[in-house]
Amino acid sequence: MSEENRALERQARYVAKNGMSSVEHLEEVIARARELLETGEVVPPPIEENPFIPRAYPWQLSERRPDLPKRVWLGTVEDFKTGQGHSVYFAAGFAHDEDEFRRSMALELGPLLANGAQVGAGLDSVPFKNMFLTQKLEAMLAGFDNGKDRPAVMTYLAKYYANYS
Repeated sequence: MSEENRALERQARYVAKNGMSSVEHLEEVIARARELLETGEVVPPPIEENPFIPRAYPWQLSERRPDLPKRVWLGTVEDFKTGQGHSVYFAAGFAHDEDEFRRSMALELGPLLANGAQVGAGLDSVPFKNMFLTQKLEAMLAGFDNGKDRPAVMTYLAKYYANYS
């Protein structure tokens, strides 16, 4: 079931739990909203300005670039959550370009963190490298970036978490 269908199911169950009067009230609200749209009394903003429609980041929409050579890309992002601590994520992987690498990060961290990450090609492209990469792993990644014993797919994800509350 898609995320949209799950959300619809949750909403339907919530309304149903409140009884038939809640269902009828919601039908009246929807009917009035349709009238407002049909008469032009209310004009919704364009899709790109509507806060209720999730927007894709440009890197989510770009085409894959197989014409570019695969490189080792690194990315770091910090996540501060009030009351939940501080996390620092570090990722490494093969990609043809920055957008492809962000898409792979998003699979692990979600699009919000992937969008906010500092990313770059090569081993000296992001902060926190020394905190997350041992010398042996750094040497291995450097070899991969130069084509030595390169696997077809490689990903590395590390997380530092601290909570001081």
